[in-house]
Amino acid sequence: MDQRSAEPVRLVIWDLDETFWKGTLTEGGITFSPENRDVVIALAERGIISTICSKNDLEPVRDILKQHDVWDYFVFPSVNWEPKGPRLQALIEAIQLRAETVMLIDDNPMNRNEALFFVPGIQVADETVIPGFCRTRCSRARTTMR
Repeated sequence: MDQRSAEPVRLVIWDLDETFWKGTLTEGGITFSPENRDVVIALAERGIISTICSKNDLEPVRDILKQHDVWDYFVFPSVNWEPKGPRLQALIEAIQLRAETVMLIDDNPMNRNEALFFVPGIQVADETVIPGFCRTRCSRARTTMR
């Protein structure tokens, strides 16, 4: 989707493995990214909601995110081994937003395509969008929300 025509993002749905952090939790560990934690906090300060949709076990995910003081920033986190498409659809319905104002950040193109199938209109991006996300998306959302 062309960023100039994309609607301001009101909800960011984060994948975890190889997206929010480096590595795969169930395959021996991860390297936590303080920069990504800071993005989640910056989004919250601008009124943009964050949540999680990850194929992982909930307990270790919660422990890691609590250890890094970011767990409480995620609303309705969905951490389990079920397919992501239906879970994304349910998350967006629970939060009551239009798909066009939601962005999924996920390193896996199959997950992004599944999201587009189950949630037409959702914005999707891979992890390379994260470093510049607040410079582009946050500023647009803040301007729009005034």
